[in-house]
Amino acid sequence: MTTAQISNSNIVGLVATLFVRLLVGPLCDKFGPRYVMAGILIAGAIPTAAVPGVTSVGGLYAIRFFVGILGGTFVPTVVWTTQFFDKSIVGRANALAGGWGNAGGGITFFVMPAVVKSLMEHQGYDNHHAWRLAFPACPLAILLGMAVMLLLFGHDTPTGPWRTRHLHAVGKIVDAEALDRQFSGEKGMDVGSSSQRSTGSTSPKAEKIGAVDPQTDMAVGTVDTVVDETPVDPKLVQVFKVMMHPQTICLAMSYVCSFGSELAIEGVLSAIYIQSAKLHDKQTWGQELAGQWAAMFGLLNIVTRPLGGNLLCLDWVCAKHEGPLSDWSHGWSCYLLEAANGAVFSLVPHVFPKNNGIVSGFVGAAGNSGGIFFGLAFRFNGTDYHKALWIIGVVILAIQAAVFWVPMPKH
Repeated sequence: MTTAQISNSNIVGLVATLFVRLLVGPLCDKFGPRYVMAGILIAGAIPTAAVPGVTSVGGLYAIRFFVGILGGTFVPTVVWTTQFFDKSIVGRANALAGGWGNAGGGITFFVMPAVVKSLMEHQGYDNHHAWRLAFPACPLAILLGMAVMLLLFGHDTPTGPWRTRHLHAVGKIVDAEALDRQFSGEKGMDVGSSSQRSTGSTSPKAEKIGAVDPQTDMAVGTVDTVVDETPVDPKLVQVFKVMMHPQTICLAMSYVCSFGSELAIEGVLSAIYIQSAKLHDKQTWGQELAGQWAAMFGLLNIVTRPLGGNLLCLDWVCAKHEGPLSDWSHGWSCYLLEAANGAVFSLVPHVFPKNNGIVSGFVGAAGNSGGIFFGLAFRFNGTDYHKALWIIGVVILAIQAAVFWVPMPKH
């Protein structure tokens, strides 16, 4: 295959993932992440099983497009994680889960060659047929097995099915007006069940009276200002409204820069290593060795992506900081490309909690659009990889300058 054909193949796969992420975001809000995740895995398993039948470049493009469906699993993953972790740590949880997803691409570069080698050495297949058998033998089995496990043992929320998502909130909360009546000596304080979550902003009066124990109706602890964040079944108008909001667009453009450039670079990194070895008169690198070193870039996400969501303390930032998003997700975190991925998705759960699936899908899709856009820089600059990287860097700086002013959401 030519360099252009390889670039085309990478872009085709990213296009499919882009559309799937846009679609499954609202579906997660409507049906829950469990069924959406299982559906994507099963849908992606079908073209994976058809990989051995590819005999032409056109066939490869078609397979790459439909296998790209699997990239949509990122969205139910972060929606799922958000349901199981409190707002104080959800950013770190999302960054860690996302990091494992990115690292999976790196692991593949080691697992698949090992499977092929085993088929050649122990089953007597040649290299051509061993690769064609490796796809049904390994990825297909994993995809179907995981889908079955999710359907049999998975839960959408800590309380079970998606329809019970409103039940895992904190018992009964004292309403703000009721607190005022209590401190003004009025009787008949209005106390009711709530499906709301705390936002981390506590009023002085709330500190005195606190929450009400659902078993004893006694005031205990403290109560925060409450905002209903239970995910809702989105309407089409709401989907577009959330997608077009400046805070959503800000995160999307940030993900275009971070994850988009990462995807584009991953597609050509092995070729860059091979070219660099030749230019510096070093020992010639073969495709396998270059591919393994290129895989390290993806594997680093296990460390770097959580670094962006955890050590940058963006969960704390969302509770305390009301300045521009750029101060944190576009600032010093962007010096580490993959850490910026974690920084962006640490902020995602805090923007529109009731429509978290929509935001996750739109921002995730934006990352793929960035991969396509930046992939064109490599596509039309041939083997002049350094020029393409220079272009990508300038574009990233321009995008950050355009969105740095967007303020942090107030909840």
